[in-house]
Amino acid sequence: MKSNPYITQWINRIINILFTIAVIGVIYVLVQLFLIASFTIPSNSMEPELMKGDRIWVWKPAIGARLFN
Repeated sequence: MKSNPYITQWINRIINILFTIAVIGVIYVLVQLFLIASFTIPSNSMEPELMKGDRIWVWKPAIGARLFN
């Protein structure tokens, strides 16, 4: 029995899309782990520079990534 080329083409597209999503997910995790992280300031302890609820981005290479903290 011959396979339908139209179905084979769609299956290949779906596999490519899933692979692309997986690669993007791995890249996202690696970037969050080693390069940047975002935090929300939980209290007013750092006023007037940072207010409660401010969002900050941390560049991890400046201080080094901490894997197990």
